[in-house]
Amino acid sequence: MHERNFYAARPISTYGTSLGEDYLKFLSAHFRQVLVIDPDGPELKAQVQAIKDEYPDHESYNKYGASKVMEIFAAFTKGMHGGAGFILPVEENDTTSFKVPAGIAKELATIHGNGFPTWIVTCRKYKNSNELLLPYAFEIHQITDITEVEVPSTEKEGKETIRVFVTLSSQFPKAFHQLSIQETRERVYYWPDRKRMRPYFLEDAEPSAV
Repeated sequence: MHERNFYAARPISTYGTSLGEDYLKFLSAHFRQVLVIDPDGPELKAQVQAIKDEYPDHESYNKYGASKVMEIFAAFTKGMHGGAGFILPVEENDTTSFKVPAGIAKELATIHGNGFPTWIVTCRKYKNSNELLLPYAFEIHQITDITEVEVPSTEKEGKETIRVFVTLSSQFPKAFHQLSIQETRERVYYWPDRKRMRPYFLEDAEPSAV
């Protein structure tokens, strides 16, 4: 019987996708003694929809609604006994690196701050020597420390917190940096169009929007 809830944070762009389902299966196989909780469940969906109904237009949602949605998810994670965050590949200086979306960063920080173990999960596509695409593979990194830095907010007056997640990867420390709120939007959506989401893998994006 599962007695511990394990939160499976993931980008909204993976909801309803085979990649998102495979991520959940990966966690269930890796952590066999916990109950993996998917944020794309009916309880959170109803709360998020209520916020969207309260702030139906683009401007008011960005100014007020988005932060309320993040608070809903952060509050939900307080009942978790561990968690993992599925983070995004980003293009940086002509190379691909991985960064933590703003919402997932807050959720992981909440769980970690409550004294429970947390992990970061990345995913890559692989090609063999003949350049044939192989099935993607997940990699998991346990978080050992989280540091915080305050930077000017790009969406409102004041500052926002940017976190750096230090992990133990193959016996060596590795740091994953957080995306700002605006950077997260631009990576998840074909911004400013919130109705169209970018795929998880960069190479699958529309050519004109890469």
